[in-house]
Amino acid sequence: MRRFKYAVLAAVGAMALGVPPAAGQAADPLAGADRYRRGLELVGAGKSDEGLKQLQEAASKASGADLDAADTALGGAYLIAGKVREARARLKGPIDRSAYVPALVEMARTYLYAPPFEPKKALGYLKTAIGRDSKNVDVLLETARAYMNDENEEQAIAIYQKLIDDIAPKDVRGYFGLGDVFVQKKRFDKAKPLFRQALTLAPQDPEVYFRMGNMVMSEETEPNHFAKAIGWFERSIEIGRENPRYYGALIYAYYRAGNNLAAAPVLERLASFAPNSAVAHWAKGVFSEYQGQMTRAQEFYKNAVALDAQNVYANYSLGVFLSGRRNADFLLMGADRDWKYLPFRDIDKAITHLKTALALEPAFPFAGRARSLIEDLQSTAVERPADTTEMEQMRQRLDDYYRTKASMF
Repeated sequence: MRRFKYAVLAAVGAMALGVPPAAGQAADPLAGADRYRRGLELVGAGKSDEGLKQLQEAASKASGADLDAADTALGGAYLIAGKVREARARLKGPIDRSAYVPALVEMARTYLYAPPFEPKKALGYLKTAIGRDSKNVDVLLETARAYMNDENEEQAIAIYQKLIDDIAPKDVRGYFGLGDVFVQKKRFDKAKPLFRQALTLAPQDPEVYFRMGNMVMSEETEPNHFAKAIGWFERSIEIGRENPRYYGALIYAYYRAGNNLAAAPVLERLASFAPNSAVAHWAKGVFSEYQGQMTRAQEFYKNAVALDAQNVYANYSLGVFLSGRRNADFLLMGADRDWKYLPFRDIDKAITHLKTALALEPAFPFAGRARSLIEDLQSTAVERPADTTEMEQMRQRLDDYYRTKASMF
């Protein structure tokens, strides 16, 4: 979710504006950009088959520089859909043909945000991209994140600072990136001025309010931090009215505050315009888990990840669920190691999903809990329960029991 097709849309947007990252221009770049944008938006809205089909058709008709853009858009869509091999195969074409910069960035992302997480390989592609376009903001932003994921904080900070001071002082993404570094370090005194500057630069950008909300959510020592975060997220929805990303943030904040009733109408609004989005499935999964419908919760979480492999909420929640623990972010009562989760436990997959969430958003409010849980899981050898008919019957009995129990409150 973190990057929800941002890099690819920036690439086709640059092509549409006549700023080609590689040699040559498409015959009709604006028309091409619109086609790819529509396809990517369909994939992001949970209509992967329809979006991929549209992008595949566009790529089959493209030629020259337009083919590079088409293949890059399709590769990015495959990554959103969790088809990493297909993404790399498609991106190899524009990279081999012309070292197309957006394709290099997308290829790097397949190593940054998908297991087994290889930031050094990602940096190899990004350095090639920098060699072709040393002041490309998208390339530099992704490079800074790659350095962060490779635990090279100093290099990341230097790139963000260069973007802010020299290359793109009016591009708020540099402020977001550096602000997130400080949020991750719990240096809110340094993060706040950066986000305030971004707010000054782009008061109508919903992403600014989304980032402010995340920062406040993370600052748990701040009085009434849940209520303050909810206010920022509500503002992000007012501006970005049909972006599931911002609805997910508000739902998450309500769940964290233990106010599930307030989350329900937000989920209804989300379902009205993006019923098959990853965020909608994730939110339904949380509600099902809260109601004790464990099999249904797992189904929703898995659907959310399948719809958007880059959805940070879905990866985090599924990771906690498969760890065999209750999610203390949403379920504020009950034992941490709850036996009703045991039939669903899969430690290896739990760690993978938690690591994916951290790779996507290392500064999100749940980051500290995710890291602690990964460390705990890695230190404990647990065998996965056998998936038998008896186990499925046990799951059904657990669902019935906890659904009845939840209805009593």
